[in-house]
Amino acid sequence: MVQPDGNEGRSTGPDFRHQALALMAAGILASLFYSQFHLSHDNSWYLIATRRFMEGARLYVDIVEINPPLAFYLTVPGLALADALGLSDKAGYVTYATALATLANLWAGSIVKRAKLDRWSSISLWIAAPVMTLLLPISEYGQREHLMLAFTLPYFWAAMLGDRVRLSRAEQFAIGIAATLGFALKPYFYLAPFALALLEIGRRRSLASAFTIANLTIAAATLAYVAFIVARHPEYLADIVPIANTVYQSFGLEMWRRFAQPALLALLFLVAVFWLRREAFDDVAVTILIVALGFTANYFVQFKGWNYHILPTAAYLLLSLIWLAPKIARLLREKIALAVLLMLAAFGTLGQQLIRGPYNSWSVQSFAQFVERPSMTILVMSTNVSAAFPLVNEVDGRWASRYPAQWLIPGAVVALDRADCQKDPDLCARIAAVASRARRDLVDDLVRYSPQLVFIDERQQKSYFEGLPFDYAAFLAEDPRFVDTWAGYDRIGMTSGYGVYRRRSAASSAPAE
Repeated sequence: MVQPDGNEGRSTGPDFRHQALALMAAGILASLFYSQFHLSHDNSWYLIATRRFMEGARLYVDIVEINPPLAFYLTVPGLALADALGLSDKAGYVTYATALATLANLWAGSIVKRAKLDRWSSISLWIAAPVMTLLLPISEYGQREHLMLAFTLPYFWAAMLGDRVRLSRAEQFAIGIAATLGFALKPYFYLAPFALALLEIGRRRSLASAFTIANLTIAAATLAYVAFIVARHPEYLADIVPIANTVYQSFGLEMWRRFAQPALLALLFLVAVFWLRREAFDDVAVTILIVALGFTANYFVQFKGWNYHILPTAAYLLLSLIWLAPKIARLLREKIALAVLLMLAAFGTLGQQLIRGPYNSWSVQSFAQFVERPSMTILVMSTNVSAAFPLVNEVDGRWASRYPAQWLIPGAVVALDRADCQKDPDLCARIAAVASRARRDLVDDLVRYSPQLVFIDERQQKSYFEGLPFDYAAFLAEDPRFVDTWAGYDRIGMTSGYGVYRRRSAASSAPAE
């Protein structure tokens, strides 16, 4: 382990006050910047759904969502901040997400300041934190992966610095609580700290090395969270999880696109650098690489191919590059191949996200022209969350469904097409029950909310149906209530493969609640 000479355990990095001011300034600029753009579709749905939750709607009954409830609870402060400051829900949430990231950066920075590091190592970590939490998630700002990166930053900073920094028991406990708020957003996130624990066990040849105060806190807090779900939201485990296990596997991009992630290539390039110049990887660099591999396992377990799933991998690959840069600068001048590999790795992490840029909604561009005034009640029949959100938020509309998208339907349709119902009639009965529930819920919402505008996906190739034909009207017509209700709608247009329908009495009727 490298120790700085004559520093008495103090970092030789920049003055903490100046860096803290710089981090806060970066946070303010990020908040102003991201408030000008659309939130991603998932974030936008959570704003709508959490607002309903705050008004008394029941999760997994009045709001049907596949993810555990923590994401809703962590959205509440953003909406409360919007109410307190008189901001729009989007601006309030962006401000909240930025504040979380900035607090995480300051906390991580204080850990760096107390660590035994040389000047360039200290500067590397000061630079890395805001890049990872404020710049890298440019197209996924406020997404669950982004929040996870912020909540777990002090945990990973403390873990990778190891014996270089001493933390009080109280701070280790606080780090564990904060990290749990990040990891518990999705169960897959726990693969990264698990990989880290395995690394420590291997390094120290002791199983006890994994039982740190932070890790024990994470374990206890996670168990408490599971108990909270059982007591407060039993429908999630009893209803949503079984349905998701039955039908959610159909969601995801084409197989080749799931592998064609620049960050995965960046990981291969970085592993190649490790193989060629292993001596450049100190214990911190190896720890960062293991965390990146843990988050890569998280990506493959989910294996949908969506950009935000790869974001944690990209973040820790980028951190690895920033940490290594000053240590192998001389080698880069001597070895062109290493320089090329690192540049390609950098492109696959930060470069890829910057090219994507801030989130830009295709449905706002296509559908907003049909929204005549604020507060119109809108329903989008689609398997794509992006078809409805952030459209509803941006036009100040009212959402007419308990679902963000019709995620039950494609899995049921595909599963029934593949199943051998003669050999396994029970399986087919379960799948058919899911399809029937999806139809009933969709018609229930259509009758309850009487949406003034309905957009229906009429494309030949609908997302997640794996090429199978599907017609929403024919599917819903099996419920007689749909036929009666739909008689009151007129087709008024077509855009981006979606038919646009307006309720005949919409001009004179107030939106239903």
